[in-house]
Amino acid sequence: MQIVLLHRHYNQEQLEQVKAEMVKLGSPMIRTIWSEMYGFWLAVEGSHRLRAAAELGISPKINDISNHKIVTIQVDGDYESVAIIDLLEELQDNARHSVILSFD
Repeated sequence: MQIVLLHRHYNQEQLEQVKAEMVKLGSPMIRTIWSEMYGFWLAVEGSHRLRAAAELGISPKINDISNHKIVTIQVDGDYESVAIIDLLEELQDNARHSVILSFD
């Protein structure tokens, strides 16, 4: 399973905190959108949780929101409502620059 991170930024200190929590709590649940074109998931949240899971060898649980029309995401600390079709278009435009994580 491959997951593309919508958010490219992360903080190493926060990543270490999330990894410590994940060791105790287990696999994270992540809201994702399926991209038929690319054959992978687009994560609309959880850039730290997904990086932590990848480093710990834990596969995340997928919360498939592909059938929603609008999704609320965090952008630079603010929350925005965005059409899923726009997120998929952004993925197509920026696919070669995206971080892709692979899980079993």
